[in-house]
Amino acid sequence: MHVMKKLWSIEGIVSILFVLLLFLPLIVSIMQEDQEISASEKRKLAVFPELNWSSEVIETFPKDFEAYYDDHFGFRSTIVRLHNYMLLKVFRVSPTPLVVVGSDNWYFFNADSSIADFIGRFNYSEPHLKKFHKLLEDRQKWLESIGSHYIFLPVPNKETVYEEHLPLRIRSHRASTKYDQIVGYLKQQEFPALLDAQEILLDQKKKERVFLQTDSHWNHDGTYRVYHDLILRLQQWFPDIQPLRKKDQKQWFEDFSGDLSILMNLRGLVTEVAPQSSIIEECEPFPGKVMRQLKKDPHYATMEAHRLPVVTGCSDRTYKAVVIHDSFGKYLRPYLNQHFKRVIYINYMNFENARRLIEKEKPDVVIDQRAARNIQRALRPDPELEELLLAEVFDRPLPAIFSIEGDQWRNRLLRSSRVHVANSANSITADFAENKSSITLQVDLPAQAVETAAVKLTVDSDQDSVLAFCYEPEGPVSKDESLCTRRDLTRGSSEVLFRLLEPADRGKLTVIAQKPGRITFKKLTVKPEDAAVL
Repeated sequence: MHVMKKLWSIEGIVSILFVLLLFLPLIVSIMQEDQEISASEKRKLAVFPELNWSSEVIETFPKDFEAYYDDHFGFRSTIVRLHNYMLLKVFRVSPTPLVVVGSDNWYFFNADSSIADFIGRFNYSEPHLKKFHKLLEDRQKWLESIGSHYIFLPVPNKETVYEEHLPLRIRSHRASTKYDQIVGYLKQQEFPALLDAQEILLDQKKKERVFLQTDSHWNHDGTYRVYHDLILRLQQWFPDIQPLRKKDQKQWFEDFSGDLSILMNLRGLVTEVAPQSSIIEECEPFPGKVMRQLKKDPHYATMEAHRLPVVTGCSDRTYKAVVIHDSFGKYLRPYLNQHFKRVIYINYMNFENARRLIEKEKPDVVIDQRAARNIQRALRPDPELEELLLAEVFDRPLPAIFSIEGDQWRNRLLRSSRVHVANSANSITADFAENKSSITLQVDLPAQAVETAAVKLTVDSDQDSVLAFCYEPEGPVSKDESLCTRRDLTRGSSEVLFRLLEPADRGKLTVIAQKPGRITFKKLTVKPEDAAVL
């Protein structure tokens, strides 16, 4: 009997412990404070559903409550981390589609179409690449006009530098990336403002590791090598600037979990031994200050405070700089701080948005850094800048190479689509019936003598509108509007300026209205953009 009681008491204790274990997550979930955002999963968690006696709520409450409990049950984070760790270490499977598991404890970022880019899913046409080149040239020319220099610093994605650690299923499909195409074209055109970080990093890789294994960014060794070559490039304008020596930095190694570990919710569990460094400062830059005064400028009034530029520098230096950058550029900041009296870091604006600030600051140099996964976003069209530079073309006392005015309009009109066209003695008036209505004009240019041409079109519009201008050699009308030029029209008279990238002896200019409206075309004039061709 005594033995039976003892056994019963042990079984009872085990049963009670088992029941407690079952209900422990529920008890913890009731006692703990609800989180709104999952830091590890980078998403908003479900909220407790509204409870009332309406038929709609009664019908949806069970499903909504299940979603809420799934996101908030006790020990959820610990269980998720354990699950992710087992997936990774036992099955070599990434717990998130945002991370690709490579060999030898290398991990790769799989957002912003990085892997799709690696396998060649994005192919640019020759005109598209030429458009990127002209955009960068426009930036360089405009900066020269205000007394500034320009450096375009694209940085490769990690997988193009360490592709040997990618899974074979990805590595075997390696193709030309956005970076390869854009930088290759810029080199072919001998664009002087380019600094090719991929070429630099591949060379440095022969000596030491240049990217982090658990992070999508370069490490301190890779950063230093690109910084060193950047300063050597700046010496062509500022010969007194000398790069900091690597041996003058404090260097050590420590365990590190990067952004890819965090994306897998395995920070502290997936680590690497990574190089760290601390610059032995030749000067002490003043603390970085957020440029809150920019909020007074209507151009920047709506910017959130944490997205505003930051300014710092060393008072005993000579030069001023503006650095437009993404997350890679943050690694460059401690080095660049040592070289400029005033340096403004812009992390949340592209060049076109920063241009107003640059014009006010008139820095000695603008460094425009972008990672390959962000490169196309950094090369968005800048109609305002293009029009500004093309206006200078028409200020020159040079003859036009082509024009349409007066009764010439009716002879140059090739076709119209969903447009009623009325001719007058000095113009044509087009009633664009709907979105994507268009007219096509014959515009013939001496292509053998003109690399690019500037167009000025004088129009009257009965309302604010948007026009797309698509020019191409004679043939079928192109449906690829990504290569067209778009311009905003304001109600009344306007002068529209845009560039023709590939003039032809016989060409067509299709004007596409983005909304219905009436537009009167008065005069079209074309001049060569490069005065040297004449």
